[in-house]
Amino acid sequence: MTDSEANDFGERYAAAWSSGNPGQVSAMFVPDGSIAINGGPPAHGTAAVSSVAQSWMDAFPDLRITCERMGREDHAWKWFWRMRGTFSGPGGNGRRVDIRGWEVLTLAADGRIQHADGHYNQAEYNHQLGIR
Repeated sequence: MTDSEANDFGERYAAAWSSGNPGQVSAMFVPDGSIAINGGPPAHGTAAVSSVAQSWMDAFPDLRITCERMGREDHAWKWFWRMRGTFSGPGGNGRRVDIRGWEVLTLAADGRIQHADGHYNQAEYNHQLGIR
């Protein structure tokens, strides 16, 4: 994948996360793909990836993810993102979040995601939400 193709991919992935439709996120993954966040256990397969996306979309109904840039990470790509939203879903407190993070993306031969290893500053996220 060229740098230009990678940037396009990162923009499409951000748009999927911002769509409000978890199926758009899971469509970016191969059927047996997986996602892990902050060292947690990976969610494997289309339904599990959709469930992860749905949980973020439920918590932040106005969720907006933007692609800040794509970079190479050994044999993978690193997707740098920015997340903004209001924690107004179930159990929400109405507080706004504006955080940055990244995912190391291992891509399959067809260009979809085989594995996404996501990271963000959990302490900063908790602080912005008023969680101790």
